[in-house]
Amino acid sequence: MRASLIFFAFWWLGCSDGVVVELESGAQTFELNASALGVPAALRDGASGSIASIDCSATGICPSTAELPIACAAGVCDPEPLEVAIPVGDVLDFEALLAEASPLLRVVDAIEIARADYAVSPNGLTFELPATELLWAPASAVSAAEATRLGTLPSIPAGTPTSGLMAIDTAGAAALSDHILGSDGRVRFFARTVVDIAPGSPFPEGIASASVNLRLRAIGRFLD
Repeated sequence: MRASLIFFAFWWLGCSDGVVVELESGAQTFELNASALGVPAALRDGASGSIASIDCSATGICPSTAELPIACAAGVCDPEPLEVAIPVGDVLDFEALLAEASPLLRVVDAIEIARADYAVSPNGLTFELPATELLWAPASAVSAAEATRLGTLPSIPAGTPTSGLMAIDTAGAAALSDHILGSDGRVRFFARTVVDIAPGSPFPEGIASASVNLRLRAIGRFLD
């Protein structure tokens, strides 16, 4: 979804020429599809629909896939924890957002994340979605390995649509402010989580759609 600008409020800071403008990014969306985890069909228990307990004590061999290594642990095939990183939305141009605020704010001294609202809906996943980090990176980044944590969404129960406030990482938010003010202001986002399924847990299926909407506070002056 293309970022949009909405003014919530602006006010003068005391008797000085300081101004605070609140605006928002618009929903930045991503989707987690269980098929991307690469869990092999051989791990499905046909009777229960859960992850089967496959005895590997004799051979030590388990049906790993390119996406999901599966270890033989204590004589049973057990999938390794899998890190999943997903691009979130499109490149967000903070410089363009601030330019739209220029009639009220000519000089920007700092950017704060006032709040970050998240929503997960629909949620068709058969397994609990673990706590998920929202990461930011320069627009040139190609993977989450180049990104910095901005905040964390809590774990989401299987099949449950929900919404709430993302917990914001103070250091990550400060680094984002420095990047916006010291560069071209273009940023991309990633979502990152670690899925750890075990024998007896539900076989991963379904899709969940999520979004994060950043509400920003630009602090500065009307006059240079």
